[in-house]
Amino acid sequence: MNDLSSDRKINELSDKVDALILGYKTGALVILFMFSLINVADTFSISYFRQVYQDALPGRPLPPITNFILGSQSLVTCLALVWPVLGLAAIFIPKKISTTIFFLTLLLFLVLFQIALNWLALFMPMISLVTGMSNPS
Repeated sequence: MNDLSSDRKINELSDKVDALILGYKTGALVILFMFSLINVADTFSISYFRQVYQDALPGRPLPPITNFILGSQSLVTCLALVWPVLGLAAIFIPKKISTTIFFLTLLLFLVLFQIALNWLALFMPMISLVTGMSNPS
């Protein structure tokens, strides 16, 4: 009787752990997709910032990171679209749960880093104009 009771408890615990893992995977993937959606929407605004800087700051040098983001909109957009695809792959391909958790967490940080980098690059010329730190030509 004791063996049956311990087997039942082990199975219940195993089911709870599986449910917890599934919950983490689902939650992390939903958060990754939400931030990726924000990221993709941000990349479509790059061309508007390019036009604003051409009209408002003709001939003035922009920070190098701003020039990079403005000049490589296609690359930035492709990266924004790749993160959720890699998130799906991270759920289905690895066999170990620790690898899946590592990749999902890494992808979430990469998406957040890309959003922060985009915002920093796109708003840096405006901030330097307000604080008077821009270099006039």
